[in-house]
Amino acid sequence: HATLSGLATIRAFGRLPEFSARFNHAVDQTTRAILTGDSCQRWVGVRMDWGTAMWVLAAGLFCVGLKDSLTEGIAGLALSQSLMLTGMLQFGVRMSAETESLMTAVQRLQEYGQLPPEPGAADFSATDGQIVPTADSGENDAAPWLPGSGEISIKGLTVAYPTVPDRPVLRDVTFDAASGNRVALVG
Repeated sequence: HATLSGLATIRAFGRLPEFSARFNHAVDQTTRAILTGDSCQRWVGVRMDWGTAMWVLAAGLFCVGLKDSLTEGIAGLALSQSLMLTGMLQFGVRMSAETESLMTAVQRLQEYGQLPPEPGAADFSATDGQIVPTADSGENDAAPWLPGSGEISIKGLTVAYPTVPDRPVLRDVTFDAASGNRVALVG
């Protein structure tokens, strides 16, 4: 999303090949992971199909071997149930693999939740559109550089990228931001 909103800037500074290469690399990495996962699923699926085919063959041979003591209905039931084994096994393996994957994600979230905070990190929360320190974090202890309140006044700001210093992207910007307001540059 960020690249799409900045597409005009990317094109204006001739950086399209670089971003295209980064995008293609990301797509290649994702496709590689998906292809590996799909290949593993197909590998397991083929092995399970062979296993269930052997099971159906054994059930068929069992029915033929016991043809004198089995009725046609029982033999048909045994064969149809052994054929259903293929779908049930593949569904079971797929669901167990997905459950394991989801539980791994839950386990990681729990582990990240147990990590101690980094030194100097502040706990902040948004209240009525303003960012304020939480009760258990000391405002001055967590971020001594952060003022309790203040005002920003910008007059005549001109900014350019370091790679193209002769083409400023902002020219003569002037604005005032009152205490508690958020300021964003969009464009």
